[in-house]
Amino acid sequence: NAVVVLSTITGNHAAQSGGGLHSWTTQVANTQVKGSLVWGNTSEVNTPDDVAAYSEDRAGFTSLGHNLVGAAGANVEFSTDFAATGDQTGITSATVVKLGPLTDNGGPTHTHALASGSLAIDAATCTDQADVTVTEDQRGVFRPQGTACDIGAFESEETTTLPAPQFTFDLSALPDMTYGDEPFSVAEYASSTNSKGTILFG
Repeated sequence: NAVVVLSTITGNHAAQSGGGLHSWTTQVANTQVKGSLVWGNTSEVNTPDDVAAYSEDRAGFTSLGHNLVGAAGANVEFSTDFAATGDQTGITSATVVKLGPLTDNGGPTHTHALASGSLAIDAATCTDQADVTVTEDQRGVFRPQGTACDIGAFESEETTTLPAPQFTFDLSALPDMTYGDEPFSVAEYASSTNSKGTILFG
């Protein structure tokens, strides 16, 4: 059996159906797929055309769950081939997949990054086909970064926006200022802290 785990397969083109994955077998064995993103592939037969199989008489794929798959090609029926827990099928819109171009995102090879809001984020399990824990993505980034692993080869790194610090400036203890004293700007003092808050006068 061929096994595809936590992989991203996109941007490929085939002469026959199944530009992403084509399970070509005449045997009982088929292709196992888990936690993988197969999307945005084409063929001379259809566009898009992500997964196809040799014959409709045999199951071309065994889903082990949590895959995101675009368009079904020849001899693939999503109701049977990709119907495991967590599978998302028939997803053809780029606006929900939010997959970036193949580029240097760190690590030894180029990867396709997931943008914030992608359906693939936090939608997989962090295990391989034998349920052994997977702790890194293709780049070597720790998995998971969120509540669960991301579908595909890329683990989106969470960024946390901290709230602006709040301070209270109590100037009541300052001495009284009289004419001729050195100027003192409360506005400059407050803005120099790069914060926002309340200024109290005695």
